[in-house]
Amino acid sequence: MPNPIQNRLRPPPRTVGLNEADRSRLPSCSDCHLPAFGAFKTPHGCRLCGFCWGRLACLERLPCPGARKHHACQGAVKLYQDECSPDQEARLQLSCVFVECWNSSRGCLYIMPYMKLSTHEAQECQFKLVSCTGCHRNLLRRDLGDHQRSDECRQFLIANLGNYGVANDGDN
Repeated sequence: MPNPIQNRLRPPPRTVGLNEADRSRLPSCSDCHLPAFGAFKTPHGCRLCGFCWGRLACLERLPCPGARKHHACQGAVKLYQDECSPDQEARLQLSCVFVECWNSSRGCLYIMPYMKLSTHEAQECQFKLVSCTGCHRNLLRRDLGDHQRSDECRQFLIANLGNYGVANDGDN
């Protein structure tokens, strides 16, 4: 199942192949009203998606995002992020919903059950932005091999050898 901590600052992924009736039966976030992927339950019963939960500060007691819209005692409902618990029922219900890859805007066409999203991105997605270990440039995973063999990346490494305690004697 996807790691809610890792994905908490991302809006929920787009669902695929659901009509409005199916979508309305999914557990939804009390704040953003989108499907509650990576769901958490607050002590007073609000359900937050991982994204809305991630916006709660860890060290400061803040008003519950769901309580702002749904509870009469809006000012009284404040909580810390760690007072929320994973909503296993919602997570299980949403684990098999088909979603687009996080990197669909970069060209990834892969559609998968939500439970495979993190693994796909971490290990397989060729459209994920990665950092070159040589020159630290951000590029798509699919382009990394060619980039690391390119003159541009090699010249950067050669020019910066001195920064790593290696003498640069030119092109010898």
